[in-house]
Amino acid sequence: LGSGDSTVNASDGDDTISVGFGDHFADLGDGNNIYSFISGSNTTQDGTYAPVSDPGTNLTIIGGSGNDRIDHDGTWAGYYVTYNITLGEGDNYFNGNAGFGTSTITAGNGDDEIYLSRGTNDIRLGGGNNLITLQQHNFSGGISNNYIETGSGNDAITTGDGTDTITAGSGADTINGLSGDKTVVSTGLAGEAVSVVFTDGLHDISTGASNDYIVLGSGNSTISAGLGDDTIYITNAATLTLTYTGGLDTVNGTVGALVLDIDPAAIIDFSTGYLVATIDAANILTVTGITDIAQVTFI
Repeated sequence: LGSGDSTVNASDGDDTISVGFGDHFADLGDGNNIYSFISGSNTTQDGTYAPVSDPGTNLTIIGGSGNDRIDHDGTWAGYYVTYNITLGEGDNYFNGNAGFGTSTITAGNGDDEIYLSRGTNDIRLGGGNNLITLQQHNFSGGISNNYIETGSGNDAITTGDGTDTITAGSGADTINGLSGDKTVVSTGLAGEAVSVVFTDGLHDISTGASNDYIVLGSGNSTISAGLGDDTIYITNAATLTLTYTGGLDTVNGTVGALVLDIDPAAIIDFSTGYLVATIDAANILTVTGITDIAQVTFI
């Protein structure tokens, strides 16, 4: 198909379709499908896109089970694109770096790869080892607000500047991002090490029973690291609120005020684990939730 608007409805099977510029919709059904743009990008299943002057145009993709590929890349950089992508079970690939806008991406179980640009993104994936990367582009006035949800599996999630809410299921997840307000809930089980690294901003981090590695920049941070031996590094935080629930946790860094909340169910002794917190002598240590403090040492 050349340039212009098109609608394609295909039966089950492995389909390959190429189109030019225009508004496109395709429903390809089950199968390993490739939907490609003549401008140099490859895409799987339904589509529609729009330039900055027409922000109401959508790229809509509906796919069934199978390994689908959608590659709508930088050839279209600078365009306002709204993606509505629904993919089924399978190892799916979606590259939506064509422009910026609003994106809703849904996929079933499988090892999915998702690449998107700055904008308002809602990504919900099933179980599997998922890779999600939200690229940083210098679009004027671009604001990034992301909601990401994944099932069980070892997920690798990278976001840029902006407000991120990330809910990751069990698994050895790696979550990285730049400045902005970040909320992360990861339910890693024992033996599934979770890594969370963010720069400046307001952080609210909750992890499971694994041995977690958390690095946060300046700003107010709230951390509930669950069971496990956790390592936490903080840089120039105004306030760190840490909920201790057991395990051998180590906190290092520069903190204006450390608020330590001890879970009443946590027994802190040398047989079940203890907390090591190193803070500057000029800072404030506040401990709540226990009736007695045997010793506090400032270094």
